[in-house]
Amino acid sequence: MEGDRAGYGAVPFRQTRKSGNSTELTAGIIVADVVGAGILSMAVAVANLGWLLGAIGIVLLLALNVHTSIILWRVHMCFPEAKTFKQLAAAVFRDAPDWQQRWVGNGVAGMQNSFLFLMLGLYVLTMGKSLGMIFYDLHWCLPMWCTVVCCLTLPFAVGGRTVGAWKSLIWLNCATILGTIFIPLVFMANEGTQTTRAPNSSFSKVAEDLNFGGVMSSMSTFAFGMTGQFILVEIISEMADPEDLPRAYGKLSAPFQCLAFLIVGIGGYYYKGSEVSGMISESLPFGICFRIAAGLLLTHMIVTYVIKGTVLCRGLTQGAAGGWLEDQALWGATVSTILALSWLVSQIVPFFSDLVDLLGASLTPIMCWVLPVILYVRCFHYLQLPGYKISSLEWCALIVEVLLAFVLLFGGTYISIGNVLANWATYGGPFDCHCEGLWATCECSSLHDGMEQCLTTTPTSS
Repeated sequence: MEGDRAGYGAVPFRQTRKSGNSTELTAGIIVADVVGAGILSMAVAVANLGWLLGAIGIVLLLALNVHTSIILWRVHMCFPEAKTFKQLAAAVFRDAPDWQQRWVGNGVAGMQNSFLFLMLGLYVLTMGKSLGMIFYDLHWCLPMWCTVVCCLTLPFAVGGRTVGAWKSLIWLNCATILGTIFIPLVFMANEGTQTTRAPNSSFSKVAEDLNFGGVMSSMSTFAFGMTGQFILVEIISEMADPEDLPRAYGKLSAPFQCLAFLIVGIGGYYYKGSEVSGMISESLPFGICFRIAAGLLLTHMIVTYVIKGTVLCRGLTQGAAGGWLEDQALWGATVSTILALSWLVSQIVPFFSDLVDLLGASLTPIMCWVLPVILYVRCFHYLQLPGYKISSLEWCALIVEVLLAFVLLFGGTYISIGNVLANWATYGGPFDCHCEGLWATCECSSLHDGMEQCLTTTPTSS
């Protein structure tokens, strides 16, 4: 066995510097990947817990994700030739029985591709809603807006063959997410809680109606909004110096994530109270601020789509044929097909918050928490590769992370599916117009902020 591992762990934490993404760009990519759609529902997640429990949950879940990301990096440094999550898992289980290699390889690839694909559908849904929000006085239905935004995204998706291909867009993405969250918060701060909160809405340390379902829903949102481990190996493989990943993640990206999640979660909950719902950008009344926030969100989602779409399409084209970088036709066809299928998913399941919870509870715990722990334990405990030893304290942390993952997997998925079934009648059918929050009419947006006149007048046809 030592001979088989000779090329894999001899110098586990040292690699030759190569051309690639800088540490700062890597931090930007992580922010662009992680701080995406999940942050838009953070205020709802905090409202389910109360501001104190919500803040504690955000900090703890972020710490958990930083730790599982670092241990995944440690494993990758033992197998630097691995360029994808699937290749890393295959390298770690190289000496395992054939059935274990098949289960691990197929399981990792299947979960990664499924998760990425469903997320792309969510991004297309968000992009379509954002474009419709910009032109809220143009009464096109959601399927049409999603079609238009797919056409806008296609050139960037085809051109982004590496995660860091569009460097300028990465930094623009970080700026746009700040604008997306701060414009609504500044607007609500200017209006004051006496205007932004509903009369029966409350703001408390611990939610008055705290329950298991609310806790699981919040944990699912936190998990979805903070995890990026499913493409972390691909990000590390493009770094000029992979040894800098802890700095890029722990010192640059994580503090930004923590502040962003806390500000959006607690700030949105403070100004909207316990009645907060949907995306924070939907808390603005129709007007210029509403359009600007929607435009920034659209830009942010396009960049995030390109990053995750690049990882998914690279995996698919590498599996279909070698030399994907040289095969322009194969790459273009794959990107176009995935974009079209993502559009289809966005129209079949056009509900945002519950889809975020469902994805966060069902696939995130296994892919982003359990699998890194399994690879880490096999690498440094079972195989006993040199370079690192798991301490007793870290063993405790690993056990807690795995237990929490399975609680969220079963409890969170059960609650999320129950919410979807309970609210199915209110979503509208697949491929329906879904003009809610897109058209400034009483028929479509009577409950939208600034449309209070609709509650005292008879809605008219749009």
